[in-house]
Amino acid sequence: MKAETLIPVLPCFSLKTNLSFYMNLGFEILYQREGDSPYASVAWKGIEIHFFEMREMDPRTSYGACHISSTNVEGLYESFLKFLKRNGNEMPQFGIPKMTSLQKSPWGGQGFELVDPGGNRIHFVQRIEQRLGEDAAAVERETDSQKNGEREADLFKVIFPFW
Repeated sequence: MKAETLIPVLPCFSLKTNLSFYMNLGFEILYQREGDSPYASVAWKGIEIHFFEMREMDPRTSYGACHISSTNVEGLYESFLKFLKRNGNEMPQFGIPKMTSLQKSPWGGQGFELVDPGGNRIHFVQRIEQRLGEDAAAVERETDSQKNGEREADLFKVIFPFW
């Protein structure tokens, strides 16, 4: 059992809009505070995300993001699709909000990206704990003759393929 937990706290222009979005994916509301500093949290199968409201923010310029690794990213993807269909909703693959299709990664895993109405990018990827060192070394060997900048870009693509 893990002793530590990291929970992202992301901005949104409307808590009501963001909460509705996540509830349509199957998340439940854990906490909601209105008033001078609106704040809320949602959870789903061990994933917990917190939000604070910034009414003046523009979702198109949001830097909010988090990376969620899973041993069953395909199951997460399918579950989100089922909840959307059950609630009579469809998710666009472009724009804001969106959910990309499930994509293969360079290390043999897969993942997808979710962008909520606040413009926050949530990256869901297959957990690669044991393979990360091997794949990073492979990229290093393959790009040994390239310049440092190109090498770093390749390594970044291996670690963050959906960014």
